[in-house]
Amino acid sequence: VVGIGMRSQSGVAAKMFRVFADNDIQFKQVTTSEIRISYVISTKDKQKAIDAVAKKFNL
Repeated sequence: VVGIGMRSQSGVAAKMFRVFADNDIQFKQVTTSEIRISYVISTKDKQKAIDAVAKKFNL
């Protein structure tokens, strides 16, 4: 998840954790910066994660 608005947007990481939990997607690692949150997930969960995140954030 990337965007300049991440600096002032609270709760994005919590929403992502919820998306992954609700869709039984396990992540192996999380990294963060001022404008980015990155997750390492299994290749088998890639499309499921893309679809779930897109739905949650109306993308």
